[in-house]
Amino acid sequence: VIIVLDQAGALKKVQVVGESGVSDLDEAAVEAFRAAEPFPNPPKGLIEADGTIRIEWDFILEASISEPDLSRRYAQLE
Repeated sequence: VIIVLDQAGALKKVQVVGESGVSDLDEAAVEAFRAAEPFPNPPKGLIEADGTIRIEWDFILEASISEPDLSRRYAQLE
């Protein structure tokens, strides 16, 4: 995701540049930035010549599937 802010920290643009393959996740990332704005006091060193701040954010989603604990179920059957 690339976000573009103005020099005051207001969100100007959010763009997904690498889709996850799950549109709901991509949209959740965009909505998270929209909900979090404004971003107060951005560092002056990040302001580009055109007065904007461009930040690239990468997200890593880790998921695992765990096997259910069947020991209780087997104990009830005995």
